[in-house]
Amino acid sequence: MRIDVHTHISPDRIAAPVLEGMTATFGYPAVGVNTVDGIKSHMRASGVDKSVVLGVVDRVE
Repeated sequence: MRIDVHTHISPDRIAAPVLEGMTATFGYPAVGVNTVDGIKSHMRASGVDKSVVLGVVDRVE
């Protein structure tokens, strides 16, 4: 069983600005889309069986 132990999820309505902010802050693009559907798609493509959610961004300031 393959488990991704570092996953962050954002609501669909703010996922794009959150990813843009993370890219600007950390200097490299995210691996996937940080929505539930995006993470499930990445899990399927990567052969991941389970993902652990560490934090949820619910607003962009």
